[in-house]
Amino acid sequence: MNDSNIWQPVEYASRKLTDTETCYAILEKEPLAICWSPEKFDYYLVGQIFGVETDHKPLVAILVDKDLFKLPLRVQRFKLRMMRYEYTIFHTPRSHIYIADSLSRPSEPCETSVYQCASVECFVDDYVEQNLLDDVREDELYQAIKTDEVALKILSFVEFGWPAKKSLSGELAKLFGSKDRITVSRGLILFNDRLYIPVNFRSIFLSRLHESHQGVEKTQKSARLCAWWPGMTVDIEEYITHCYVCIKMSAIKHQPYYETVLLQKPWVKIATDVFDVEQEFLLIHVVYYYTRWIEVCEIPFQTSSAIISVMKSVFSGQGVPKKVRSDNVSYFVSSELQTFARSWGFKTATRSPRYAQSNGLADKDSA
Repeated sequence: MNDSNIWQPVEYASRKLTDTETCYAILEKEPLAICWSPEKFDYYLVGQIFGVETDHKPLVAILVDKDLFKLPLRVQRFKLRMMRYEYTIFHTPRSHIYIADSLSRPSEPCETSVYQCASVECFVDDYVEQNLLDDVREDELYQAIKTDEVALKILSFVEFGWPAKKSLSGELAKLFGSKDRITVSRGLILFNDRLYIPVNFRSIFLSRLHESHQGVEKTQKSARLCAWWPGMTVDIEEYITHCYVCIKMSAIKHQPYYETVLLQKPWVKIATDVFDVEQEFLLIHVVYYYTRWIEVCEIPFQTSSAIISVMKSVFSGQGVPKKVRSDNVSYFVSSELQTFARSWGFKTATRSPRYAQSNGLADKDSA
């Protein structure tokens, strides 16, 4: 390009598509042309900054802005081949590109083009085989595509072009917004680098995907690695919500209070706990395991001495129990209280911190 921004043509070239390339989607044929052109004039363009003019507007964002892994597989390959050049790309309406349209005439493909076409197809086939068909059986997917009306129409639209959106309905209308990301390889429909799952195969795919009964997020993450269809995220969430095994296993999320066994003799075991009323009065209550009788006494401080004083008063009137169960807090496990227990001839048992279930008889009454 000179100072007056007028293109100075050096050479013209065109070639015929190979049999494989004729089956490409429009989104793949356009970057194929852009990729082939610099390679054809490689000696002129390597090390130079040049401009690429296209009448296919989505290519501007695809080759400049989008991440490589978010592109269809063949377009990924074309973009990788273009990385050796330094170029800018811009959109021009078709009516203003006269020379390019005049060169769109039948000609013969060169040997280099056939080799490069085979290289692209090898890349796509290898990716599909190694990364996508591990989770989906190929023969089952082919059969599902052949018997699914929507999938058959997608195959036709990719090869011959999509009609206007107003003429589409149902899932095809939902797919219209993603048509520039849908391609075909080996008779399989791809959305970028993921397989499109036909409607009649989705229930089977979901059942296999959820065999390990993982949660919604992990199942959705696994699905996004290999599969896609419109509304897949919502369908997975709904499927797991109605999964019988998941419902059964998640019914009890927290253990209830343990039901205490009714003892055969009175005054064998008691439970005790400390609580407050409106943060003003500290009280200690003693619950008898045999009769479920409750005694409540006020204490001035939460200390072992205050608790021992209350216990002496209660035990003097009712007798000394064989076992006292309490929280595992400092004033219940102190050496002073343990000395008191040994001298009065009873044993102590404590529960784990923040685990009220194990001392439920006392904790439920202090709630």
